[in-house]
Formats: sequence, C-alpha cells, structure tokens
Amino acid sequence: MTENIPTRCAVCQVSDGLAVNLIVASPSDLAPDGCMLVEIMNDQPFDIGWIWNGTEFINPNPEIIE
Repeated sequence: MTENIPTRCAVCQVSDGLAVNLIVASPSDLAPDGCMLVEIMNDQPFDIGWIWNGTEFINPNPEIIE
C-alpha cells in the first residue's frame, strides 16, 4: 500500500509493542512520543491491547477452547 494514503494504523508503544490506540493515518505520519504507527491490513487480526512483535499482532490473552 502506498504510504501517503490514510489507512487503519495501530499506535504501538516502542518499548514493548503494546497497541494503545487505533487511528486512520498514513503509516509514514509522525506517531506520538514513544510510539510507532503500524499499518493494519484488512484481513489482519488486531485489537487494542495486542502486542506488535515486528511481524504480526499477538493476542496476549488467547481464548482457551475446551
């Protein structure tokens, strides 16, 4: 995707990758201090509170199916 087209982006803390917000922005826009913007693809699982590991978002509390 072209970096100057607004899209869904996660605002993630640089320190631990924690997703703290979801915004519409260009991934190349400036992020708040201590954060980075990560583009979220349409089919990519995501929720606030998940962790960005540099490749994908990880649910820190996966649902246990018994």
